Amino acid sequence: LDLKHRVLKETESVLDAGKNIASNTSTLPITQLASVLDRPENFIGLHFFSPVEKMPLVEIIVGRQTADRTIAAAVDYVMALRKIPIVVNDSRGFYTSRTFGTYTSEGLFLLEEGVPPTLIENMAKAKGMPVGPLAVLDEVSLTLSLHIHQSTPQADRSPAFERSFRLTRMLVEEYGRAGKKTGKGLYDYPSQAGGQKRLWPGLSDIFKHNLPAIDPFTVGQRLMHRQALEAFRCLEEGVLCSAADGNIGSVMGWGFPIYTGGALSYIDFVGIRRFVDDCDELAERFGPRFRVSGVLRELARKGRRVSDFRPPL
Repeated sequence: LDLKHRVLKETESVLDAGKNIASNTSTLPITQLASVLDRPENFIGLHFFSPVEKMPLVEIIVGRQTADRTIAAAVDYVMALRKIPIVVNDSRGFYTSRTFGTYTSEGLFLLEEGVPPTLIENMAKAKGMPVGPLAVLDEVSLTLSLHIHQSTPQADRSPAFERSFRLTRMLVEEYGRAGKKTGKGLYDYPSQAGGQKRLWPGLSDIFKHNLPAIDPFTVGQRLMHRQALEAFRCLEEGVLCSAADGNIGSVMGWGFPIYTGGALSYIDFVGIRRFVDDCDELAERFGPRFRVSGVLRELARKGRRVSDFRPPL
């Protein structure tokens, strides 16, 4: 953060007063980054997705002091690149990283509970996710995930966050599994071109298979419901401006299954009352990260759709 602050401050000092600055950060709050600037109204977040040449979405993050003209300029810029913009309000992890992070962390939790890694990856793909959560962690790199965990203030750390941090740190520091870039992560990667990656056999030694825990339906349900719940929290908190933005962001940003309509439409796809009942059962079995908010429960009671909900302005 200190380095980013220095770079931003130096950049602002050589720009004309009317020029904008954008950051491609994927987790650090834009308002926090803008705190050292003399003209925070000119600062905005532009979160591109990897690989940039293939992923069509750009998440535009609005800080507390970002001016409307800066937002308009950012949207114009993204459209000129022939990419799809969604505009979200500031939050740690914003919308996409925050919601997609629940997918990878739930994959780690399933692994810790004794679910075979092949089952985790295959059920994710059976549900329509393009890549399993363990493969995603390797692509992002476990060291980067660890750095993000370490830079998160204590006040923003939930029990699920701390559990994910503990597991990631163990894999990196105790077993030297840093991810794809080092050839050793949750998968082993071939040293020669053309070889196939394979799940690291050592996972079965660290995380002993727990046969009663092996329930493919619940594995898939946990991976998908957790993302949808976090997406709704982002909508309820006003991070998202609309359910449509959340759906577009999930499908175009990280490949949420298009047949569901997106991470928020997924709740209506399952059926809002059934979704709430599912989450109540999951919360009882696996913990409070599956708890449903009062707002979502009220929508279910009234038989309304998630798309009917309007977030606070």
